[in-house]
Amino acid sequence: MKIAMYTLLASALSFTARATDPPECAEAHTGIFEMASSHNVTTVKRTGTEQTDYIGEHFMRYKIKWTDDCTCELRLLDTDIDSVKPLVGATYTVVITSVKGDRFRISTTYPDETVTTGEMRKYKNQSRAH
Repeated sequence: MKIAMYTLLASALSFTARATDPPECAEAHTGIFEMASSHNVTTVKRTGTEQTDYIGEHFMRYKIKWTDDCTCELRLLDTDIDSVKPLVGATYTVVITSVKGDRFRISTTYPDETVTTGEMRKYKNQSRAH
């Protein structure tokens, strides 16, 4: 009887730990991703140190720094979008809030503290994109 109770308690604790663990974010650190919005589709190409967003024929290039497994800071290095050029040097914080297969829910905090949410999908075929 004691063994059954300990087994049940250990199982309950194990389930609780899994339910509160952070998402597995390592797959989002590098690769090619797609993000869709109501206005356009953005292709994101991410290496260990840089990220480039392609929006149609335009781009934004960032230096990426992972502060933990699911949080990164993006510092805008360069862009060919005139309205975004004044933001070169600004830092954005991206948090991966959940992972389901090849989809990553994200929350982005902008320099003016505006927060948006979205979803990125990782391409299995990494030859896609610019």
